[in-house]
Amino acid sequence: MGYRRLDNKHNQLADKAFPWLAQRITGKGLRGAVEVFLEKGYVVDAVFVGDYQARFAEESGVYSSTSHIFVFEAKVSYSDFISTFGRSAKHANRRNPVGSFHWVVISKGMESEIKPYHVPYFWGILIESGKGLKEIKKPLYCAVREERYLEICHTLLWKGGVDKRDLLEAEQPKERQ
Repeated sequence: MGYRRLDNKHNQLADKAFPWLAQRITGKGLRGAVEVFLEKGYVVDAVFVGDYQARFAEESGVYSSTSHIFVFEAKVSYSDFISTFGRSAKHANRRNPVGSFHWVVISKGMESEIKPYHVPYFWGILIESGKGLKEIKKPLYCAVREERYLEICHTLLWKGGVDKRDLLEAEQPKERQ
């Protein structure tokens, strides 16, 4: 588990990924975390492990019953988007898949600035819509090696289960009543 940014809008946008994805996952469950370090220089805003429902899997061209890794990057402004998906070598790793499905989640109103051709070919785009998200570009399925899948599951199980905010609250001295 990493840290939560102080930018509340960014956190709210990243947090919308869970309920959106949960509607598309089988009853086997969904495990995930925010601000997760996946590899050197690559901290994702949200990552989840789960099984796609058949109807969504088939839409994506996936016909296996294995669990998948779902990766989300939240972007609240065009400059935030460019800092991650621009031509800078700093985030060149975003051009290579680390999960089965990848989405960039953008704030409402950014659809005029960020077009499907602005993201790497395998990334999808979700846009803020009311209290939820709307998919405007579907991601392409990327196969994940079993050992990589297990590494991410391990990270979520052992490192991603505690929100840093909960730890900070627990460290605060309690007032005596």
